[in-house]
Amino acid sequence: MAELAKQKPDAIKIVYQPSDDQPSISKAVFAQLVQESKKLGIKTIAHIKTWQDIRDAAEVGVSAVTHVPRGEIPKDIAGLMANSDVAIIPTLTVHRDFVNYLFDPSVLNAPLLSQLVPDTLISAYRSNELIAKYQDRKISFQ
Repeated sequence: MAELAKQKPDAIKIVYQPSDDQPSISKAVFAQLVQESKKLGIKTIAHIKTWQDIRDAAEVGVSAVTHVPRGEIPKDIAGLMANSDVAIIPTLTVHRDFVNYLFDPSVLNAPLLSQLVPDTLISAYRSNELIAKYQDRKISFQ
C-alpha cells in the first residue's frame, strides 16, 4: 500500500466477494486495507457481488462499491450506505451491453469510445476469434 501511495492514485479497488465460489480476501483483511488506505489519504472502491458484501463494505468504511447485486434491494441498504457515506458505481452497462460489443460491432464506432479507448483495445473486440468463442458457448446475457 505504501508503494501504491507513492504513485498518488485517486483510489484503489479491492475485490471483496467472500460469498462467491472464487477466492476472496477475508473481512478482516478487507478492513485492514481500507484502514491503511484512509491513513494514506487514498479512497477505496470495493468490487462486490452480494447485498451482504455491501453491508460489510459500509461497515469497514469504503468510499464506494461497484456493481449492483441481483434481486430486490434490501430495505436497510439505502440508509446504511447513506449513513456510512458509501457511494455506488452500478456499472450496469457491463452486464447489459457486453453482448453488443460481440454481436453488434456498430457500437464500437461510437465517437466517445474512440476518444477514450485505444484502437488496439477496440480492435480486440472486433476479433473474429473472440466472437466465435462466445457464439460457440451460446452464452445468454439476459
